[in-house]
Amino acid sequence: MIRKLLCMPVFFFCLSASVHAADPQQETSRSFTNKDLEQYRSEPNPQVPPATDTSAVTINPKGGKKEKPHAGLDKKEQDYWCRKATQIDKKIAKDREKTGELTVRLAEISEEESHALGAQRTKLSKQRAKTEKDLKTAGKRLKEQQGELAEAEAEAHRKGVPPGWLRCQFE
Repeated sequence: MIRKLLCMPVFFFCLSASVHAADPQQETSRSFTNKDLEQYRSEPNPQVPPATDTSAVTINPKGGKKEKPHAGLDKKEQDYWCRKATQIDKKIAKDREKTGELTVRLAEISEEESHALGAQRTKLSKQRAKTEKDLKTAGKRLKEQQGELAEAEAEAHRKGVPPGWLRCQFE
C-alpha cells in the first residue's frame, strides 16, 4: 500500500511531462522575418476601398500633409462651448464649496452637541438636522451639475467639437 502511494506522484509527473512534450503548438510555431511582413504590407486589401475624402487635410507647400483644425467650426462656436462649460464649472465649484462648508459646519455642530446639556442640546440637534438636510440638498445639486457637464461634453462630442474648447484651450 505504501509503495503505491509513493509511486503515484512519480506517475503523475511523468504523465504531465509527456502531455507537454506532445503539445502541437510548440511543434508548429514559426518565426516571421521582416521579409515575410513586407509581403503582407505590399499587398493592398481589395475589400477596403481607398480613402478619397481629403476635405480635412491640406497639403503643405513643403510636401507634408497637415490636418486642418476642425474644418467648419468657427470662432463663435469656440466661444459658445467655452462659455457653456465655464458656466457649468462655476456652478460646480460653488456647489463644492457649499458642500465643504456644510460638512465643516456639521462637524462643529456635532462636536458642540456632544458636550451640550438640556435645552442647548435640543437646539443643536435641530441645527444638526437642518444642516444635514442642506448638505444632502447641496450634494444632489452637485451631482445634477456634474451630470449637466457630462451632457454638455457628450453633446460637444456628437457635434465634433474638440474637448479643449470646453476647457477654453484653443490652438
